[in-house]
Amino acid sequence: MIGFRRVRFLSREVELALTGMAAELKDLRSTMKLMAEQMGKLVALGGQQIEAIAGLAPALLTID
Repeated sequence: MIGFRRVRFLSREVELALTGMAAELKDLRSTMKLMAEQMGKLVALGGQQIEAIAGLAPALLTID
């Protein structure tokens, strides 16, 4: 009977650990999703900067 209680206690510890891990993974997923959205915005802004610089080049060449 003592062995059974011990296994039951360990099972509860494992259950709590797994529940905690699941919550942390859920938070990590949300964080990664937010980071992906932010990276998408940065890439779009970088593309706009490249287009703006590319548009300036012909104007600078005609100044001479």
